[in-house]
Amino acid sequence: MAIQVQLGNGSVIGGGGAAFLGANTHVKPIDYGTLGHYRAVCSVALSPLQAANSRLFELRNAGSQLIVPTLIELEVAAVGDVAPDYFLWLAMYGCTNFTAVDTTNVTTPPAMVVRPTGMSAAPGGAQIRSLGSTFTAGMTGWTATKDSGAHSNLVAWLSSASADRPSRVKRFVDPSDQATHPPVYATNQGFSIENGQLGPDTANAVVVLITVAWAEVPVSGY
Repeated sequence: MAIQVQLGNGSVIGGGGAAFLGANTHVKPIDYGTLGHYRAVCSVALSPLQAANSRLFELRNAGSQLIVPTLIELEVAAVGDVAPDYFLWLAMYGCTNFTAVDTTNVTTPPAMVVRPTGMSAAPGGAQIRSLGSTFTAGMTGWTATKDSGAHSNLVAWLSSASADRPSRVKRFVDPSDQATHPPVYATNQGFSIENGQLGPDTANAVVVLITVAWAEVPVSGY
């Protein structure tokens, strides 16, 4: 006999098939109250001799609510010969005391609200910046304290044959990983994505595609 239980908020839990005795559940996005869910995509072209620890992307919480990244995905593609061969290393770092974003060699990626009717306009309380076109030093000018260790890394071996190989993709924050608590950023906190070590001096035809999605939620609601 099927049984349904209705919770106080109106949600219904139902019994599953008899063979497995499971409960039917439905995963839903993070509740956002009167705020919203947002998404931004940008591409960054690395320069020859791209500096070690040079910043390629950053997100700062400039608002009074919480920002919860739900997806951070990096894809690396070589669009030409890379010489000499080298080991690409990209890293994500959490940031505190993040009182000002970078101002030099920057562009502001466009952000979208995933539901234009009913959610606050993009980008909510987030400030996002990405590296402008081919600046060796990366973005500069910020005020922040970077964590001593990386939250996640992407590594790839790049060579003269890399343009003929599939791109390398890594999710630093994965919405399907329900067992892992996502990062949560309060006011003047956030994260940066950096080029970990010096690029080659002769050619570096490498593009980094960055996709970031986040929810802005009430402080008391998460």
